[in-house]
Amino acid sequence: MKFNKTLTTLSTLMLALSFSASTLVSAEDTSPKTSTANTTLTFDDTGGDSQITLDTVPYFDFGTQMITGKPITVADIVGDPLLQVTNRGGAAGWGVTVAISEFADVTTPTTKLVGPVLTFTAATPADNSGGGANTAVAATGVINDAAKSVFYAPAGAGIGINTDEITAKLEIPANNVAGEYKAELTWTLTDVPNPLPQP
Repeated sequence: MKFNKTLTTLSTLMLALSFSASTLVSAEDTSPKTSTANTTLTFDDTGGDSQITLDTVPYFDFGTQMITGKPITVADIVGDPLLQVTNRGGAAGWGVTVAISEFADVTTPTTKLVGPVLTFTAATPADNSGGGANTAVAATGVINDAAKSVFYAPAGAGIGINTDEITAKLEIPANNVAGEYKAELTWTLTDVPNPLPQP
């Protein structure tokens, strides 16, 4: 019985060695193999056909100011400064312009503010794309009735969600009468980059 057990053990060991040697000899093709990783990106068109959307535009409230016979300069008090553009994968760039109407009295629209100056100061735009080096450009300057570029992305940039917070300042000359005045800001998104205004 002892002899049979020994033979059985040796046979098992020999089989294992034979199998291992066979594996090594069969490894003839050692060249690297390649495979692929695929994905397809498409834009969400549930909100329309455009890849680029103007999501949020600022509004400004300069509050109630006391007339003293001197010029008044006031910063935005209770408005919302957020300007947001979402680009769902368009590579051509985009731009946002803004123009302002006259400040007209709410009760008597024919009465206008004389010589008001609205100035924007842009913050550093935030890039929420997660990719880096993708940030749009924001402009600082006086806003009037001619469309002026205030937010801009050159080709290849501004992809993802782009936000800017605009600080507004209103200067009112002394030669104005009391009243509640309102102006309309028109924000326009284009799918081509806009040159920024000169300082």
